[in-house]
Amino acid sequence: MKPNLTIYTVFYNRGFCLNETVDSLLQYSPDETGIVIVDDFSTDDTAEIARKLERKHSQVHYLKSNSNLGFTKCLQNAINITQKNNPTKYIAIHGSGDLCTDFRFKKQVDYLELNDDFCAVACKHSLLNRADEVVYTSRFSGEVMLNNLESPPKWTHGTIIYRVSAFNEVGGYNPLFKFCQDWDLYVRLLSVGKIFVLNDVAYSKKVFDDGATFNPKKRFEQIKYAEVIRLQLNKNDTERNDTYNFISEYGLDEYLATKESLLLKKSVKSFFTLIITGEYKMALMWLGIFRKNITFGRRLYLEVVAIIIYIIDSNRLTRFFFRRLVLLMRNLF
Repeated sequence: MKPNLTIYTVFYNRGFCLNETVDSLLQYSPDETGIVIVDDFSTDDTAEIARKLERKHSQVHYLKSNSNLGFTKCLQNAINITQKNNPTKYIAIHGSGDLCTDFRFKKQVDYLELNDDFCAVACKHSLLNRADEVVYTSRFSGEVMLNNLESPPKWTHGTIIYRVSAFNEVGGYNPLFKFCQDWDLYVRLLSVGKIFVLNDVAYSKKVFDDGATFNPKKRFEQIKYAEVIRLQLNKNDTERNDTYNFISEYGLDEYLATKESLLLKKSVKSFFTLIITGEYKMALMWLGIFRKNITFGRRLYLEVVAIIIYIIDSNRLTRFFFRRLVLLMRNLF
Protein backbone atom coordinates (compact mmCIF):
# COMPACT_ATOMS: atom_id res chain seq x y z
CA MET A 1 0.00 0.00 0.00
CA LYS A 2 1.31 3.47 -0.89
CA PRO A 3 1.89 5.46 2.31
CA ASN A 4 -0.29 8.51 2.94
CA LEU A 5 2.05 9.97 5.56
CA THR A 6 5.74 10.72 6.02
CA ILE A 7 7.07 11.77 9.43
CA TYR A 8 10.17 13.96 9.69
CA THR A 9 12.26 14.23 12.83
CA VAL A 10 15.35 16.46 12.79
CA PHE A 11 18.32 15.62 14.99
CA TYR A 12 21.48 17.51 15.84
CA ASN A 13 23.78 15.94 18.45
CA ARG A 14 20.95 14.23 20.31
CA GLY A 15 21.87 10.65 19.54
CA PHE A 16 21.22 9.76 23.17
CA CYS A 17 17.44 10.04 22.62
CA LEU A 18 17.17 8.86 19.00
CA ASN A 19 16.19 5.26 19.79
CA GLU A 20 13.44 6.34 22.17
CA THR A 21 11.97 8.80 19.64
CA VAL A 22 11.98 6.34 16.75
CA ASP A 23 10.59 3.55 18.94
CA SER A 24 7.66 5.82 19.80
CA LEU A 25 7.05 6.59 16.12
CA LEU A 26 7.29 2.94 15.07
CA GLN A 27 4.92 1.86 17.81
CA TYR A 28 2.25 4.49 17.23
CA SER A 29 2.28 5.26 13.49
CA PRO A 30 0.48 3.25 10.78
CA ASP A 31 2.55 0.39 9.35
CA GLU A 32 2.91 1.98 5.92
CA THR A 33 4.12 5.33 7.29
CA GLY A 34 7.60 6.52 6.30
CA ILE A 35 9.83 7.83 9.12
CA VAL A 36 12.67 10.08 8.01
CA ILE A 37 15.51 10.78 10.44
CA VAL A 38 17.05 14.05 9.31
CA ASP A 39 20.59 14.56 10.63
CA ASP A 40 21.85 18.16 10.52
CA PHE A 41 25.52 17.10 10.36
CA SER A 42 25.72 15.83 13.93
CA THR A 43 29.14 15.20 15.47
CA ASP A 44 28.00 12.67 18.08
CA ASP A 45 26.78 9.08 17.52
CA THR A 46 23.52 10.13 15.78
CA ALA A 47 24.65 8.76 12.39
CA GLU A 48 25.67 5.37 13.79
CA ILE A 49 22.39 4.92 15.66
CA ALA A 50 20.28 6.16 12.73
CA ARG A 51 21.92 3.74 10.27
CA LYS A 52 21.27 0.81 12.60
CA LEU A 53 17.61 1.82 12.83
CA GLU A 54 17.39 2.15 9.04
CA ARG A 55 18.82 -1.35 8.54
CA LYS A 56 16.49 -2.82 11.14
CA HIS A 57 13.20 -1.18 10.12
CA SER A 58 11.94 -0.83 6.53
CA GLN A 59 9.87 2.23 7.49
CA VAL A 60 12.90 4.20 8.67
CA HIS A 61 15.02 6.28 6.28
CA TYR A 62 18.11 8.29 7.15
CA LEU A 63 19.26 11.55 5.54
CA LYS A 64 22.35 13.46 6.63
CA SER A 65 23.19 17.02 5.58
CA ASN A 66 26.63 17.70 4.11
CA SER A 67 27.03 20.60 6.54
CA ASN A 68 25.24 22.08 9.54
CA LEU A 69 22.39 23.99 7.85
CA GLY A 70 20.23 24.80 10.85
CA PHE A 71 16.82 23.32 11.57
CA THR A 72 14.75 25.15 8.95
CA LYS A 73 16.95 24.59 5.90
CA CYS A 74 17.78 21.03 6.94
CA LEU A 75 14.11 20.10 7.34
CA GLN A 76 12.96 21.78 4.12
CA ASN A 77 15.76 20.13 2.13
CA ALA A 78 14.76 16.71 3.48
CA ILE A 79 11.10 17.31 2.59
CA ASN A 80 12.06 18.41 -0.93
CA ILE A 81 14.22 15.32 -1.53
CA THR A 82 11.87 12.70 -0.11
CA GLN A 83 8.66 14.14 -1.52
CA LYS A 84 10.18 14.29 -4.99
CA ASN A 85 11.13 10.61 -4.89
CA ASN A 86 8.29 9.24 -2.73
CA PRO A 87 5.43 11.75 -2.55
CA THR A 88 2.80 11.38 0.16
CA LYS A 89 -0.48 13.13 0.81
CA TYR A 90 0.50 14.30 4.29
CA ILE A 91 3.72 15.16 6.14
CA ALA A 92 4.18 15.26 9.91
CA ILE A 93 6.82 16.90 12.08
CA HIS A 94 8.10 15.27 15.26
CA GLY A 95 10.63 16.84 17.65
CA SER A 96 13.90 15.12 18.48
CA GLY A 97 13.56 13.37 21.83
CA ASP A 98 9.77 13.83 21.95
CA LEU A 99 7.17 11.08 22.31
CA CYS A 100 3.65 10.49 20.96
CA THR A 101 0.60 8.40 21.87
CA ASP A 102 -1.08 5.57 20.02
CA PHE A 103 -3.85 7.72 18.52
CA ARG A 104 -1.98 10.86 17.45
CA PHE A 105 -1.37 10.15 13.76
CA LYS A 106 -4.59 8.23 13.13
CA LYS A 107 -6.79 10.98 14.57
CA GLN A 108 -4.98 13.73 12.70
CA VAL A 109 -4.99 11.97 9.34
CA ASP A 110 -8.64 10.99 9.78
CA TYR A 111 -9.51 14.64 10.45
CA LEU A 112 -7.80 15.80 7.27
CA GLU A 113 -9.42 13.02 5.25
CA LEU A 114 -12.87 14.13 6.43
CA ASN A 115 -12.25 17.88 6.09
CA ASP A 116 -10.85 18.90 2.72
CA ASP A 117 -10.87 22.61 3.62
CA PHE A 118 -8.31 22.07 6.40
CA CYS A 119 -4.64 22.09 5.44
CA ALA A 120 -3.02 21.32 8.81
CA VAL A 121 -3.91 19.64 12.10
CA ALA A 122 -2.10 19.76 15.45
CA CYS A 123 -2.95 18.43 18.91
CA LYS A 124 -2.46 19.36 22.55
CA HIS A 125 0.77 18.42 24.29
CA SER A 126 2.43 17.93 27.65
CA LEU A 127 5.77 19.52 28.51
CA LEU A 128 8.27 17.35 30.36
CA ASN A 129 11.13 18.78 32.42
CA ARG A 130 14.61 17.29 32.58
CA ALA A 131 13.35 14.71 35.10
CA ASP A 132 10.58 13.62 32.66
CA GLU A 133 7.91 15.12 34.93
CA VAL A 134 4.89 16.83 33.38
CA VAL A 135 5.16 20.53 34.22
CA TYR A 136 2.63 21.93 31.76
CA THR A 137 -0.21 20.77 29.51
CA SER A 138 -1.38 22.95 26.64
CA ARG A 139 -5.00 24.08 26.69
CA PHE A 140 -5.79 25.50 23.28
CA SER A 141 -7.91 23.45 20.89
CA GLY A 142 -10.26 24.18 18.01
CA GLU A 143 -9.97 26.08 14.76
CA VAL A 144 -7.03 28.47 14.49
CA MET A 145 -7.88 32.01 13.44
CA LEU A 146 -5.41 34.70 12.39
CA ASN A 147 -5.84 36.53 15.69
CA ASN A 148 -4.70 33.34 17.48
CA LEU A 149 -1.33 33.89 15.80
CA GLU A 150 -0.78 37.37 17.23
CA SER A 151 1.19 35.53 19.91
CA PRO A 152 3.26 32.34 19.61
CA PRO A 153 1.24 29.23 18.68
CA LYS A 154 -0.33 27.52 21.67
CA TRP A 155 0.59 24.11 20.26
CA THR A 156 4.12 22.84 19.76
CA HIS A 157 5.64 22.44 16.30
CA GLY A 158 6.18 18.70 16.73
CA THR A 159 2.43 18.02 16.82
CA ILE A 160 1.64 19.33 13.33
CA ILE A 161 0.57 17.41 10.22
CA TYR A 162 0.34 19.26 6.88
CA ARG A 163 -1.58 18.53 3.72
CA VAL A 164 1.30 18.43 1.21
CA SER A 165 -0.62 20.24 -1.54
CA ALA A 166 -1.20 23.26 0.73
CA PHE A 167 2.33 23.10 2.13
CA ASN A 168 3.75 23.30 -1.39
CA GLU A 169 1.29 25.99 -2.47
CA VAL A 170 2.61 28.46 0.12
CA GLY A 171 6.25 27.50 -0.45
CA GLY A 172 6.91 25.42 2.66
CA TYR A 173 9.26 26.69 5.35
CA ASN A 174 10.91 30.06 4.77
CA PRO A 175 14.71 29.60 5.17
CA LEU A 176 14.95 33.18 6.45
CA PHE A 177 13.47 32.04 9.77
CA LYS A 178 16.11 30.38 11.90
CA PHE A 179 13.50 30.35 14.66
CA CYS A 180 9.68 30.60 14.58
CA GLN A 181 9.64 28.95 11.15
CA ASP A 182 6.45 27.08 12.03
CA TRP A 183 4.65 30.25 13.16
CA ASP A 184 5.50 31.99 9.88
CA LEU A 185 4.25 28.98 7.92
CA TYR A 186 0.94 28.84 9.82
CA VAL A 187 0.24 32.47 8.93
CA ARG A 188 0.76 31.73 5.24
CA LEU A 189 -1.24 28.49 5.36
CA LEU A 190 -4.31 30.38 6.60
CA SER A 191 -4.40 32.13 3.22
CA VAL A 192 -5.11 28.81 1.45
CA GLY A 193 -6.96 26.75 4.06
CA LYS A 194 -7.80 26.18 7.71
CA ILE A 195 -5.85 24.84 10.69
CA PHE A 196 -7.29 22.83 13.57
CA VAL A 197 -5.92 21.73 16.95
CA LEU A 198 -7.44 18.52 18.30
CA ASN A 199 -8.61 18.41 21.90
CA ASP A 200 -6.36 15.43 22.64
CA VAL A 201 -3.09 15.40 24.57
CA ALA A 202 -1.30 13.11 22.15
CA TYR A 203 2.29 14.37 22.39
CA SER A 204 4.99 14.77 25.03
CA LYS A 205 7.59 17.47 24.45
CA LYS A 206 10.88 17.26 26.32
CA VAL A 207 13.01 20.24 27.33
CA PHE A 208 16.74 19.99 26.60
CA ASP A 209 19.63 22.18 27.70
CA ASP A 210 20.56 23.00 24.09
CA GLY A 211 17.05 24.20 23.20
CA ALA A 212 15.86 27.80 23.16
CA THR A 213 14.11 27.42 26.53
CA PHE A 214 17.40 27.13 28.44
CA ASN A 215 19.76 28.82 26.00
CA PRO A 216 19.63 32.62 26.43
CA LYS A 217 21.34 33.38 23.12
CA LYS A 218 18.90 31.20 21.16
CA ARG A 219 15.94 32.55 23.13
CA PHE A 220 16.89 36.15 22.37
CA GLU A 221 17.13 35.33 18.65
CA GLN A 222 13.76 33.60 18.88
CA ILE A 223 12.22 36.75 20.34
CA LYS A 224 13.56 38.79 17.42
CA TYR A 225 12.07 36.47 14.80
CA ALA A 226 8.78 36.41 16.70
CA GLU A 227 8.64 40.20 16.54
CA VAL A 228 9.11 40.10 12.76
CA ILE A 229 6.10 37.80 12.42
CA ARG A 230 3.92 39.98 14.65
CA LEU A 231 4.79 43.08 12.66
CA GLN A 232 3.93 41.34 9.36
CA LEU A 233 0.79 39.57 10.54
CA ASN A 234 -1.79 41.81 8.85
CA LYS A 235 0.26 42.75 5.80
CA ASN A 236 -0.29 41.40 2.32
CA ASP A 237 2.13 39.06 0.53
CA THR A 238 3.87 41.88 -1.34
CA GLU A 239 4.53 43.90 1.84
CA ARG A 240 5.66 40.80 3.69
CA ASN A 241 8.05 39.81 0.91
CA ASP A 242 9.49 43.35 0.84
CA THR A 243 10.27 43.02 4.55
CA TYR A 244 11.87 39.62 4.13
CA ASN A 245 13.99 40.87 1.24
CA PHE A 246 15.14 43.78 3.41
CA ILE A 247 16.10 41.39 6.22
CA SER A 248 17.94 39.11 3.79
CA GLU A 249 19.98 42.05 2.48
CA TYR A 250 20.56 44.13 5.62
CA GLY A 251 19.99 41.71 8.49
CA LEU A 252 17.46 41.12 11.26
CA ASP A 253 19.04 43.59 13.69
CA GLU A 254 18.88 46.41 11.16
CA TYR A 255 15.16 45.80 10.62
CA LEU A 256 14.47 45.74 14.36
CA ALA A 257 16.79 48.66 15.20
CA THR A 258 13.88 50.98 16.05
CA LYS A 259 11.99 48.40 18.10
CA GLU A 260 14.31 47.93 21.09
CA SER A 261 11.62 48.63 23.69
CA LEU A 262 9.38 45.84 22.39
CA LEU A 263 12.23 43.35 22.36
CA LEU A 264 13.37 44.35 25.83
CA LYS A 265 9.88 43.90 27.26
CA LYS A 266 9.58 40.36 25.89
CA SER A 267 13.15 39.51 26.91
CA VAL A 268 12.56 40.68 30.48
CA LYS A 269 9.50 38.44 30.66
CA SER A 270 11.62 35.42 29.68
CA PHE A 271 14.29 36.53 32.15
CA PHE A 272 11.70 36.62 34.95
CA THR A 273 10.56 33.11 34.00
CA LEU A 274 14.08 31.77 34.52
CA ILE A 275 14.21 33.30 38.00
CA ILE A 276 10.77 31.94 38.93
CA THR A 277 11.87 28.41 37.97
CA GLY A 278 15.12 28.78 39.92
CA GLU A 279 17.39 28.82 36.85
CA TYR A 280 19.70 31.50 38.28
CA LYS A 281 22.75 30.61 36.22
CA MET A 282 20.68 30.87 33.07
CA ALA A 283 19.27 34.19 34.26
CA LEU A 284 22.80 35.53 34.62
CA MET A 285 23.58 34.35 31.10
CA TRP A 286 20.51 36.30 29.97
CA LEU A 287 22.04 39.43 31.44
CA GLY A 288 25.11 38.86 29.30
CA ILE A 289 22.94 38.71 26.19
CA PHE A 290 21.05 41.85 27.23
CA ARG A 291 24.28 43.80 27.67
CA LYS A 292 25.13 43.23 24.01
CA ASN A 293 21.72 44.22 22.70
CA ILE A 294 20.58 47.28 24.65
CA THR A 295 21.72 50.85 25.34
CA PHE A 296 24.26 51.81 27.99
CA GLY A 297 21.70 53.35 30.34
CA ARG A 298 19.73 50.14 30.57
CA ARG A 299 22.89 48.11 31.10
CA LEU A 300 23.40 49.87 34.43
CA TYR A 301 20.06 48.53 35.65
CA LEU A 302 21.06 45.02 34.60
CA GLU A 303 24.34 45.22 36.51
CA VAL A 304 22.36 45.97 39.67
CA VAL A 305 20.02 43.05 38.97
CA ALA A 306 23.01 40.73 38.50
CA ILE A 307 24.36 41.66 41.93
CA ILE A 308 20.93 41.05 43.50
CA ILE A 309 20.73 37.59 41.91
CA TYR A 310 24.15 36.62 43.25
CA ILE A 311 23.05 37.61 46.76
CA ILE A 312 19.67 35.87 46.50
CA ASP A 313 21.13 32.63 45.16
CA SER A 314 23.08 32.17 48.38
CA ASN A 315 20.06 32.40 50.68
CA ARG A 316 17.16 29.96 50.34
CA LEU A 317 14.55 32.01 52.26
CA THR A 318 15.39 35.23 50.45
CA ARG A 319 15.27 33.31 47.18
CA PHE A 320 11.73 32.10 47.88
CA PHE A 321 10.34 35.57 48.55
CA PHE A 322 12.23 37.08 45.63
CA ARG A 323 10.78 34.51 43.23
CA ARG A 324 7.31 35.37 44.50
CA LEU A 325 7.98 39.05 43.85
CA VAL A 326 9.30 38.36 40.36
CA LEU A 327 6.22 36.27 39.59
CA LEU A 328 4.06 39.32 40.35
CA MET A 329 6.33 41.59 38.32
CA ARG A 330 6.22 39.24 35.32
CA ASN A 331 2.45 39.54 35.14
CA LEU A 332 2.84 43.28 34.62
CA PHE A 333 4.70 42.74 31.32
